[in-house]
Amino acid sequence: MKHECVLLLAALIVPAACAPVESDVEPDGIDTGSAQRPVGGSPDSAGYRAGGNEPFWTLTFGETTMDFADMGSTTTASADRPDAESLANGWRFTASADGRPFVVEIQVSRCNDSMSGRPFPHSVTVTVHGRTWTGCGGDTASLLTGQEWSVTHLEGVATSSQRQPTLSFAAAGALTGDGGCNQYRATYEITGEGIDIGPALATRRACAEPELNRQETQFFQLLEQVTRFDIAGDGSLE
Repeated sequence: MKHECVLLLAALIVPAACAPVESDVEPDGIDTGSAQRPVGGSPDSAGYRAGGNEPFWTLTFGETTMDFADMGSTTTASADRPDAESLANGWRFTASADGRPFVVEIQVSRCNDSMSGRPFPHSVTVTVHGRTWTGCGGDTASLLTGQEWSVTHLEGVATSSQRQPTLSFAAAGALTGDGGCNQYRATYEITGEGIDIGPALATRRACAEPELNRQETQFFQLLEQVTRFDIAGDGSLE
């Protein structure tokens, strides 16, 4: 499925706002549409992580366990990870630690870290030792991968309907696409606060129209300045 994308430049941060192509609504110049497919993968596997701030806490899934630590009060809990109970929009894991309930609820609902703003695919609630912690979890990269994004605006100006730049993020950190005239490839890395995109290496074919050349040059320049991204309520990537 192809989605639409907008690159904006503000305070040297370039958000990319994207949404399903099927949409026909454009508030504030950003095409919108229905929410994307559930992302982040099933958490019922080793390596799943979640966390929150104030107090700082972490939840990790081991091969057969789920482990919790509250770094502010040294509260810890560990239990054999039970089978996931399916919820309407997520999963629940109900176990016990030290004879008291240890419950993890994971909702497929976009969540932002309260300090860095980094987006995550899941909202997570942990109840242990009679207390409840809330935060975010899942794989941030999964918000980007699995579809092709089509750039509809650059700094608020609509791109050419003839050739719109595209972006395809792969799970392994590869970014490929079409600049409008040339195919390109780059790398990306999810960081503590957002994303870092390396320089685009492109073929050297000139566009037939000068305007498309200008558009592609601008696109590559903006792409290298991207440092953060977010997911809006309408499912668009900003």
